[in-house]
Amino acid sequence: MLVWFCLLGLGLARPPLPATLVSPSGFNQLRTSGASSLYQIVVPSSSEPAPFLVKLVGNRTQVGYDYAALLHNETAAMYSSFMSSMFSPKEQAVLNNFVDYCWSSFLLKHVSQDFQDEIAGMQRYHAKFGGVGADNLTTDQVATRFYTLANMPADTVNIISMLEEELEKDWPLWLRLAINEIIRLLEKILSGCDAFGVWGSRTKGGLLYSSRNLDWNKDTGINKYKLITFFHITTASGDKIPPYATTGWFSLVDLAGDWEGRVVRSVCFL
Repeated sequence: MLVWFCLLGLGLARPPLPATLVSPSGFNQLRTSGASSLYQIVVPSSSEPAPFLVKLVGNRTQVGYDYAALLHNETAAMYSSFMSSMFSPKEQAVLNNFVDYCWSSFLLKHVSQDFQDEIAGMQRYHAKFGGVGADNLTTDQVATRFYTLANMPADTVNIISMLEEELEKDWPLWLRLAINEIIRLLEKILSGCDAFGVWGSRTKGGLLYSSRNLDWNKDTGINKYKLITFFHITTASGDKIPPYATTGWFSLVDLAGDWEGRVVRSVCFL
């Protein structure tokens, strides 16, 4: 940020575009599952696709189930749009196989139980009703693939280092044969995310605000799937966690997370 201000002073950087604040004029309920509901936000005079809002109520497994029940079609469409904007069907198959391998072999063991319970709820829904489309895509697959991609090293050197240091001991044969192609594909995904948190004397009432900016490739089609998620979580012991919200896209980021005594946990910190 300091560098940006210096460039601005020298006339080498443009000021940020002004934000336009628009108040919604209503909420159209689209679907329900259990005590949870999905809404389309009505935004007047906007050229952008209107965001969705989902209210999830229950324990971690139940909200995972409801999330899949309410959003499985849009989640599958968003993932297909994102991948098809960059990769051929053959390339998608190679990359999906690799990302699934990274999740099950490496990331999963570092994921908190709350996340795993929500994913288990998604899996329970799809075990009952099946996946979406010819690829039989499930909501939990989209979630874990995006979690993995969002936490993938951002440059070739670090990708190779991760593969060599973390995974090389037990590389399956297909990975040994496809490794150069996988690195080439990962380089096409432009992600450079940053995050911030502010609390205490810097905010009114000492409230904590945390956010993450996802700098993905442009023109992937995911702008049609903006999502605000409100969580009303009941713990296994019956206690209710104070309600909280996340913003993002359908199963792209921040499905799970919670507020526990000024501590926020989300996919940002996997």
